[in-house]
Amino acid sequence: MERKKLLSGLLAGITIFAAFGTLVYLLNQRVSPVQACGQKCYYGWNCGANEVCAGWGLPGTQKKCQCRAGNQCVNGKCVKAHKECVNGSCQYVAGAGPNKCSSDRSCKCFDTDGGKNAWVKGTVTCPTEVCNWPSTSKTDQCGGTGYCGVNCLREYYCYSDTVSGEWIVNCSVLDPNAVCQNGRCVRK
Repeated sequence: MERKKLLSGLLAGITIFAAFGTLVYLLNQRVSPVQACGQKCYYGWNCGANEVCAGWGLPGTQKKCQCRAGNQCVNGKCVKAHKECVNGSCQYVAGAGPNKCSSDRSCKCFDTDGGKNAWVKGTVTCPTEVCNWPSTSKTDQCGGTGYCGVNCLREYYCYSDTVSGEWIVNCSVLDPNAVCQNGRCVRK
């Protein structure tokens, strides 16, 4: 019986010591009252209002502050956010609003035919805020104005990630047997 009391008292002492040890560890770590998203947390005591302490581990073990549903980590804080093109990449920006991009590719000029290629019909897409176009895409087309009339090809291409261009070419100059047809030069 005394052995049981001793064992029971010993277990209670170990539990109290373990809890006290965790508290001492936390105090020694000088955990700040609010950590940025992605930073260390314990029990969620030091996560921000829009964050939760998440990750696998026993109580008192180190986890990470993560944004609650509907929030994104922007500049170390969990906030309502939407996606915009920033310096050629699609990034979360603080504030409510519609997403203006879906990937880094959608923030750069992109040509489906690979550039100045008169023999393949292509489409250039470029966000308005990047290329300053009234629309976000232009497709190669035949006809129009200029010295070559209906045999002219308007070839759209990307000069760089942020600059688009237009090349007007007479298909018969590229090849005497070529004509412009369906947005590309074709040999008769």
